[in-house]
Amino acid sequence: MTDETDKEIVPYFRSNKTQITFEFFYILITFIVATTMMTLIHFKIGIFSIDHNSKILVYSFIGGFLGGWTLMSKWFYRTTARGKNNQHPNLWESHKFYWRILTPFVSALIAFSIFILVSTDSLPLSIQTKESAKVAFGFSFIFGYFSDIMMSKLSKWIESAMDK
Repeated sequence: MTDETDKEIVPYFRSNKTQITFEFFYILITFIVATTMMTLIHFKIGIFSIDHNSKILVYSFIGGFLGGWTLMSKWFYRTTARGKNNQHPNLWESHKFYWRILTPFVSALIAFSIFILVSTDSLPLSIQTKESAKVAFGFSFIFGYFSDIMMSKLSKWIESAMDK
């Protein structure tokens, strides 16, 4: 017997439960891979021994990835861990599978691009310590987490600049 919500499952999943299980392990594995890469780069282990400028760029990308990962993970646990008496109003929406899977990657690209534009003074924002990997990570994490809002604001800014 299937749950009423199982009617909208994504292809390749038999039920919402199998999709939720898959997404949980996806969240776990992507976090482990991202943090392992940062650790290997930080300690310059093996092929991860890169120069400082490359480290800044990689940290920016990973920061954006983990910002999007945090947003996606937060949504995941809010909709799967309901708690006592199903107190959380959001229901599991299996059709948002592709959004949840792609969010960290899209966020990483957006945050990385914004970091590049800001660090080259192409946007009306400034970073005082552009040569810091920590700043690159933190800046990109914030912009990765808020990538949807950032794209909306950039779109409005570009539209207003084109009207002038």
